[in-house]
Amino acid sequence: MAPIQKGDIISFTLDNKREITVTWSQNLSSKSEPYYAIPAKNTSRDNADVNFFVQKNWFDNELSKVFETGFIKAILCSSGNTARVSITDKFQYGQKNDQGEFRFVVYHDTSRKPYQHRFIETTLLAKGGDIAVKLAKGFGYDQVGTNVSDFLKRFVGDYLHNF
Repeated sequence: MAPIQKGDIISFTLDNKREITVTWSQNLSSKSEPYYAIPAKNTSRDNADVNFFVQKNWFDNELSKVFETGFIKAILCSSGNTARVSITDKFQYGQKNDQGEFRFVVYHDTSRKPYQHRFIETTLLAKGGDIAVKLAKGFGYDQVGTNVSDFLKRFVGDYLHNF
């Protein structure tokens, strides 16, 4: 199955999100930012599972503006508790390899430069909850909170990519 691409549409429920904190080093200082980890479906590609991360304050602020700018402008349809978003060049992605295995999508301030493994590590080491289990399985890992060092070696040192 082809990985998610620019122009694809993902759908997700607005209340099916888990807050995580991603930490990284940038310009010789430590950075930390809360994100929402959201299990989504790629409705453009057979409803394939997609791990979706959104910078928390962007998600919260944009939802309060209701369809004005930014992220919400990208929402094609919001029906009840379900939203659909078109992947544009404002999104970034991480993946296991050049074939796009386990590709995930990130919507955040692109001046932030965390390595892609920071999202995976945070998700896989999270404790409890169906969302964490779904996200871990989306990365091809069977359990949450286990030793993931071998899995992470495939991602270490790679920045997120632009669509």
